Amino acid sequence: MTYSIIFDANDCIVLATYIGSEEYGSLSSSVDETVKVLLENRGTKLLCDLSKSTIKMNITEMVQLEKTITDSMRAHGIHPITIKRAMVRKNIKANKDNYRFFETYSVNNLHRVKIFSQREEALDWLRE
Repeated sequence: MTYSIIFDANDCIVLATYIGSEEYGSLSSSVDETVKVLLENRGTKLLCDLSKSTIKMNITEMVQLEKTITDSMRAHGIHPITIKRAMVRKNIKANKDNYRFFETYSVNNLHRVKIFSQREEALDWLRE
């Protein structure tokens, strides 16, 4: 799997884009790098675009990813509640219940996270 992490200075959004197929572990290993870019640029918005990847995550892995992200943020001195995060996934309808659970779990933990099927929708939400 290949990925890129860039900072869009115009919108103050860190854009993490993943392409290809891989296991969940590859995604979680890039979290620290993403959080460092967020910290270096004092960003408050993060887009994780998985629409061009074939990563399959079950609900347990999704919750673990959320924990990995928030643990990394805290380790770098960022409180997760201050970061607005969007995730772009394809086939949302096929996994609607898992994504709804993930969003609910995140909100219950006071995180601002939302899952989208289109990148532009996610960016619009982050810009609000």
